[in-house]
Amino acid sequence: MRTGWYRQVHVKSQQCRLWRSLLLARRTVLNEMRTVKNVVRAILREVGIKLGTPGRAAFAHRVRELGADTVIMALVEPLLAIVATMLREFVRLTKQVLNIARKEQVCRRLMSVPGMSERIWV
Repeated sequence: MRTGWYRQVHVKSQQCRLWRSLLLARRTVLNEMRTVKNVVRAILREVGIKLGTPGRAAFAHRVRELGADTVIMALVEPLLAIVATMLREFVRLTKQVLNIARKEQVCRRLMSVPGMSERIWV
């Protein structure tokens, strides 16, 4: 120790590592959901259909509303089922994050800043 080869490090708590894992899982689901939606958009764009910017919950409804021929919809329907499952799990993970944030005083203080709570969870 006296040789200077080692230095002090901070080891994060188990709770902190679990929270980071939860945030990582949530971000991963969000990114993969975005990827699948972009694939759906690309498939529809091939036949000349542009979706515009529907919200997360309205995406599948908008795709079915515009509807393409049965061959294209046969490709898109499994992807829409995947997006629906991912959205359901994303909402569940977000609720877990919000429950933790509501219990932590520092998080509550940050969320009280006007406009901040909307930016954090999007």
